[in-house]
Amino acid sequence: MESEKLLPCPFCGGEARYEWHSADPCWIECNACGAVGPNDTHTTTEANAAAWNARAPADLRSALEAELKEARSIIAQLHSALPGTFYTAPLHARARAFLDARAALAPTKEPAA
Repeated sequence: MESEKLLPCPFCGGEARYEWHSADPCWIECNACGAVGPNDTHTTTEANAAAWNARAPADLRSALEAELKEARSIIAQLHSALPGTFYTAPLHARARAFLDARAALAPTKEPAA
């Protein structure tokens, strides 16, 4: 029943396999990192494989990677500006500081003409 070829793991790039423990439907699991894919027991093995193989569009992935890079940069700036205090502040204060810093560093948008 392994009709659909599985794409590599979206997390580590490892080889994926079909995993059965009792009956159909099965789930998908990465041989390398152990990530487990869709295991909806109310669907079919083929549907679970199709969901495993689904990937975000490249432009969305690029946008998310850019956001992550920006977030890491902001965190590094905050860490430099607030040594010792940033990481000892309560989580909600760190989150607020992150959001405030992100807003402050964001380029201003020109009003529409």
